[in-house]
Amino acid sequence: MPSTYDRCVALLSLEEKRRLRDVERTWHDGSPFGRRIVPNMRAEHFLSDTAMMSLIHLLIARWQSPVDSIDARELDNAYQKRCYEITGLGGEASPIHLPTFLGRCCSRDAFIAHLDREYGSRFGYLRPAIAYFVDNMLLLGDPGKHSDCGMTAHNAWVTWNPDDATGDPFAFVKYGTHEEVRSCLGLERRQEGLFLLFTYSCPADTPLLRATVADAELSPYFRPPLEDEKRHGWTVPWEPPVPLPNGVNYRPIPKPEAVHKPAPLSCLASVRRLPA
Repeated sequence: MPSTYDRCVALLSLEEKRRLRDVERTWHDGSPFGRRIVPNMRAEHFLSDTAMMSLIHLLIARWQSPVDSIDARELDNAYQKRCYEITGLGGEASPIHLPTFLGRCCSRDAFIAHLDREYGSRFGYLRPAIAYFVDNMLLLGDPGKHSDCGMTAHNAWVTWNPDDATGDPFAFVKYGTHEEVRSCLGLERRQEGLFLLFTYSCPADTPLLRATVADAELSPYFRPPLEDEKRHGWTVPWEPPVPLPNGVNYRPIPKPEAVHKPAPLSCLASVRRLPA
């Protein structure tokens, strides 16, 4: 079965196809983002045809003559902006066993910044008050009167235990390090500090969605799954080996992944902290 990209390109005129190839080549050669995204777009098979055509027409509209005058960095920004508009359009995920618990990893600093940005008035716009709330939630396992705050502002990327529908999404963590989690989930390498592991169940009206190139935006750690994988995506881990603080050279392995719309803190089953 052809990819979404192939189906859409088949509908283009010969001139549109030529311009698309010119822009793709320039973007691929002129931007590290384009170098990853062009092949990812061609392999994408979860994104709807309408959304993919939107991305293709965005590229065609950037065509100029001569082609080396195409601004690859401007295309990075335009592509990311368009992706914001077409997230969550990969269709529902269908794991073999529908997981009871989902897992998400986030730096403590990033979570505090999220609460400050989205719910700052609740805490008097005081970062120390938000940090106190987060640390108290870690201690008690309960968000209390702030349980209706969203865990994220936008769609959340999550994983789960593929071998046990009711199991811990982070059961693979052997040494208790954030490097194990972040390397397997393909999270940003440059983040530092403490990291939080959220384990929770989504509300019944918040389905798991298959992640697409649009959900990934400019992420370096995304790749569409093979064409015969229809259920959900898989993470793109860091290149092995990953050195752990205890001296172990860790070899991360892909984990199942999906996205879902923001869910409230009231869904939490547990939240724990991993050391810096």
